[in-house]
Amino acid sequence: SLILISCGLGIKDTVQDVTSEIHRESSKEDTEGLGIKQVLEQKNGEKMDIAIKDFTGYIYVMSTKENIESHFINLLERYKFQDITIKLLINECQINRSTFYRNYEDKYDLIYKIVEELIKQFKKNIHCQFITLHLKKENDFKPYFSSLLDYFNKHKDIFIVLYNNDLPINIFDEMLTIYSHYLLNELIYHYHISDSQIKIANYFSKIIASNIL
Repeated sequence: SLILISCGLGIKDTVQDVTSEIHRESSKEDTEGLGIKQVLEQKNGEKMDIAIKDFTGYIYVMSTKENIESHFINLLERYKFQDITIKLLINECQINRSTFYRNYEDKYDLIYKIVEELIKQFKKNIHCQFITLHLKKENDFKPYFSSLLDYFNKHKDIFIVLYNNDLPINIFDEMLTIYSHYLLNELIYHYHISDSQIKIANYFSKIIASNIL
């Protein structure tokens, strides 16, 4: 049987919608490439850049952006950021140069968008209400940190690569700023902090955020 798996950006809902339509007993020749791509495009209402790979019975649908970003991260494991060229990247991805520039302006835009997506997911997993609660037991804190721990665990390989590279953007500094800002807003909302007290509250929030992260 055919199982369609998507980890791509922008096609997850589409894949979910059409899975029932293309889930069938079929030979490899019937299920490769063009047929699935056409179904996805028809459902999505537009042309889609996707790469389709067969892994022993599993059809893996990968968006062009995911293809580029995953290979770029892999390159960062072997090369310094400044040594990675677009030619090297597109050879790794097996795509045309025009395909890359249709999605990104340059490698700087690429790393910014990778970080932007990670930051977006990071924000979704912040639950800082604990700062205004009087929690004493360790288990009481778990609901506020479990999703954040899962997030870091899920992306740990990428974070290690980003940490070990000299990049034009520091995702860890951004995370610290964002987390401390969320904590500060929670304190202001809960305790109705006056303007004269915000400086102290901001300092307190940064200390808490730095200890957590």
